[in-house]
Amino acid sequence: MKSKLSIFLPLCLLLIIWFGIPSSHTGAQAVDINWQRPVNISNSPATSTDPFLLADPAGIAHLFWAEKTGPTPGNAADTIMYSAWNGNIWTQPIDLYISPLSDGNPIAIFPRGVIDETGTIHLIWMTLPNFPHYALYYRQASSWKATNNNAWSQPLQLARNLTGQQYSADIAYNAEQGLHIVYARGTGGLEGRAITYLNSMDKGATWSDTRDLYNFSDPDRGGSNIRILLDAPNRIYISWTEWDLSGNGQAIYFTYSEDNGETWAEPFPLTVRLQNDYERDWNNMALLGTGQLITIWEGGFRAYRGAMYSYDSGKTWTKPFDVFPSLIGDNGAVQFAFDSNGRLHAFLANRVREGYDIYGERLGLWHSVYLGEERWSPPTIASVYGGDENMTNPAVTIINGNTIVAAWYGSQIYEIMVMTGTILDAPPLSPTPWPTLIPTIEEEMVITQTAGTNLTTQQPSTTPSFTPEQPPGNPANPIYVGLIFPVLLIISLFLYRYKFNQRS
Repeated sequence: MKSKLSIFLPLCLLLIIWFGIPSSHTGAQAVDINWQRPVNISNSPATSTDPFLLADPAGIAHLFWAEKTGPTPGNAADTIMYSAWNGNIWTQPIDLYISPLSDGNPIAIFPRGVIDETGTIHLIWMTLPNFPHYALYYRQASSWKATNNNAWSQPLQLARNLTGQQYSADIAYNAEQGLHIVYARGTGGLEGRAITYLNSMDKGATWSDTRDLYNFSDPDRGGSNIRILLDAPNRIYISWTEWDLSGNGQAIYFTYSEDNGETWAEPFPLTVRLQNDYERDWNNMALLGTGQLITIWEGGFRAYRGAMYSYDSGKTWTKPFDVFPSLIGDNGAVQFAFDSNGRLHAFLANRVREGYDIYGERLGLWHSVYLGEERWSPPTIASVYGGDENMTNPAVTIINGNTIVAAWYGSQIYEIMVMTGTILDAPPLSPTPWPTLIPTIEEEMVITQTAGTNLTTQQPSTTPSFTPEQPPGNPANPIYVGLIFPVLLIISLFLYRYKFNQRS
């Protein structure tokens, strides 16, 4: 009897461990994504950085980036580039703006854009015509003509007093609230630095006066990595990093407006760097529903990902917690996108954290899905192709309801890489054609003959709807709760075995 129990009990333990321990999140299921091999879309002899992607409801992905094309010394980007993808082919890249040599400092960086309900793309970027002040430029075009440079409006300078730090200007739009731009201005000293706002209620025809929302009291501090998010019908949310001369982010600040930018709440810090911390930086936000927000940033004792939630339109926030404890890295902001099932996806460039060797030593694009109640699915590497990528500042969007388009550059190889993937359990959506028929862009498309281009055609899409999960929940990882019952059973079995042996 004793020998049989010696075999039986370990077997029971294995079965309990195998079947009794739930997934790290109740109901979590891996989302299958069919990833294609990455493609070098810039393929340039010099620097290519700062990719940005727009999802077009007509089924087109619009990609912008900064690239060096001019003859001046140095390797700073001086040109805003553009290419489009129709689900099958990428257009031959074109230059939308080349910083003129007459600027003295020919630089063009950090493109950002939105697309309105008529199919017009509104694009902003930064230049350096009057060192040390940067300038903010604006241009627009119909999305179905965007591959034709002549279809774009003339570049318009909106401001010429920008700070010029990384990603320190952003733009947002919806049909109810109009166009809104926020940027960091000033170069310190007597001029100071500030977070500055302007808007347009006629789709870029005219613009409001600029208004400072926050003035930095320390002349050695300024703003970068700015984000703006609209919540119809009248709420606006803005966040930014406050940096100091060390180059690291010292705090993530936040403010909001409840009357479409007429008045603003007093800005306050969401999180502040502690004495022994690395930094606070790379914030990004997403809507979980009307007045419901998630924000994920990078920082802590090391480069961890902290998450916070608000259920009252940004007035109060939950305590931060380490949302992806297996990952680490200072490689850019988390990117959010919704699929046709209304699920929120998060994409982040990270490496495996020490102590999580079970995941290997992979560096690349990681993916997770929001499960509701402040829970996320365990992150998975995007693909075997992305497993060893030197990846910086990824941009990710979803078109067609189920087609992921990702772009990034490497901190050692300055090329724009693009990769697509199909979410297998998300249905494709029907297209939303613009007033002018989309086939115009098909006529202008030229296949980019790049090695490894093997991209699957997908059906076009509309913007997916989203029904939010009900808050709130305990941010603690549910895996620990799921472990309690199996652990108690294991302890009970060991006690039983011990007492049985004592009697024998």
